Amino acid sequence: MSGKKKILIIQPIHPAGIKLLENNSNYDFEIIENIDNENLKSKIKDCNGISIRTANLSGEVIEAANELKIISRHGVGYDNIDLEATKSMGITLAITANSNAVAVAEHVMFMLLHISKKGSMYDNTVKSGNFNERNKLPKT
Repeated sequence: MSGKKKILIIQPIHPAGIKLLENNSNYDFEIIENIDNENLKSKIKDCNGISIRTANLSGEVIEAANELKIISRHGVGYDNIDLEATKSMGITLAITANSNAVAVAEHVMFMLLHISKKGSMYDNTVKSGNFNERNKLPKT
């Protein structure tokens, strides 16, 4: 390697993210889709950073990394990453804390309205063809 930092992207990311890396001559990167431990251990040895989505990153894999400085979790949780291994090796873990806050809030509001307005019952009534039997539906 020619002095460039190596980044492993475990599981594909948005093309705009790939474009950013392609346009930055300070980094080499590799996209990993085979997420079994043995493959990850062989790929992680000389990488400096990891971008990971939902794949598991075990302590065994993390401990195989000699140059790893940061793991960037593409999401908000970190239950798929062995925290003890990252701490013991001094590896920084970054998450995208508020990246999906609006989507979660929208989902919660949708579910509250769906439940309170008996959305499933009305959906099933229409799908079964009984939507004309209005007097049989409960009042909301």
